[in-house]
Amino acid sequence: MTESINRKVARRFSRAVENNNFTSTGSIAGQAVFYDSTSDLPTSNIANGSQGYVVSNQRLYIRGTGGWYNIATINNSPSISSVRSDSGLSSPFNLAKDGITTTVIKINATDSEGFPLTFTATTDVGFDSIGTVSSQDSSVFTITPFSEESAGTATTGTITFKASDGVNIASEVASFVLTFKIYTLEQSVPSSSTTTADTFDAGTSLTFNSYGQWRFTPGENMVVDLKMWGAAGAAGHHTNYTQTDITSTANSNTYGGAGGYSHGRVSLSSDTSYVIRVGQGGYRSRTVDGTHPQNATFLAGGIHPNYNTTYYMALGGGYTGFFDSGGAHSDSIMLAGGGGGGGFGFAAGSYAGGGSTGQGGTNQNGGGGTQSAGGAAGAYNNPGAGSALTGGHGNQTYGNNTAGGGGGYYGGGGSNIGPGGGGSGYLDSSVVSNGVTAAGNGSTPPYSSDGDRGNAGAGTSLVGYDGLIKITRVS
Repeated sequence: MTESINRKVARRFSRAVENNNFTSTGSIAGQAVFYDSTSDLPTSNIANGSQGYVVSNQRLYIRGTGGWYNIATINNSPSISSVRSDSGLSSPFNLAKDGITTTVIKINATDSEGFPLTFTATTDVGFDSIGTVSSQDSSVFTITPFSEESAGTATTGTITFKASDGVNIASEVASFVLTFKIYTLEQSVPSSSTTTADTFDAGTSLTFNSYGQWRFTPGENMVVDLKMWGAAGAAGHHTNYTQTDITSTANSNTYGGAGGYSHGRVSLSSDTSYVIRVGQGGYRSRTVDGTHPQNATFLAGGIHPNYNTTYYMALGGGYTGFFDSGGAHSDSIMLAGGGGGGGFGFAAGSYAGGGSTGQGGTNQNGGGGTQSAGGAAGAYNNPGAGSALTGGHGNQTYGNNTAGGGGGYYGGGGSNIGPGGGGSGYLDSSVVSNGVTAAGNGSTPPYSSDGDRGNAGAGTSLVGYDGLIKITRVS
């Protein structure tokens, strides 16, 4: 039989009389009274056992001897501790490409008051283009990817998972990726081509060991290790600085300067294009043949258009670099500087590129590029200073051999008759982790015994070797 209102009032009044649980105003103690803030809780004429609910902090207090005591926080929100796949992975989740294999997501959540939780999943437009989500049970969801034929144009999307105790809600956003091409590679120098790949597993590598330029676009987020050497400059000549035989080999003290070295780990974003450049080894030249701007080594420096072409210039080596999508100096992520061209006669020698400052000198010689400026030009006959990404040209008109600076974050300076300066390396510390950049020594590259190098970045008795970049996927 349902208890009547009169019966309930009588029973509660009886209990209050029995326990002497009345306030001075005659109200029954033990019923919560609402207060705006804790400063509104009464300090006198209040019976022990009285309850007060404070709206500002949503807490319940009870009056005891000496004051008010907090006894509860009203309905804490649930807490989501993790959103993981059945294989233990966390967001972002890469979905299978076969349109069949599912990904199971488990939501781990708790409620401090012990209330039962209900779970929901809300997709965004991007996710609706790559798959569907269904619930296995209250906290387990199954993600089914679309096939290549049925997927939309988006490659990423999100699901917002929510846990509710009926009053408050906790939420967690997870990202999902579905790509059918792991990367696209577009070459633009020295020739044009486009390739795509549907595999690039962790532990595998791409190696570029001849000069050129590519645009690399990953189809999914990935972490890679980059390792690179800049190109070496061309050799000068040890006997004199009016050498006209462009094929005459140099001895080792005037080989072209070596390229520098850089390595580090970088996180790449899906559908973002990155620019890869590998420097060309410096060569000897005395004619403007139209192959290169002012007969420049790719990614290094060139001959001044007024150069006396009776004698040859030892051109600097080009830098090797990895850039954000624009490919400009401001987009630099990692570079290895190129070596300068070798010196001639009494000013023979070699300056390597790389490190925070490329090798270089003064007087007859070109200076090394730094982190903020190109290397200074030699002191005589108007050679060119280095600049952003570019090595300086050798002297303009005087009747002798000369050397160009190596390319780099800032290029090395051109010389009069001595060696050209080496270009600097670079690491963007906000993007690159575990980074190292190092300069070579004369014609010897840094990390010269590394098995991945081959001949990259080494100076020789004639032309310099091209640079190299190796990209190894980590995850």
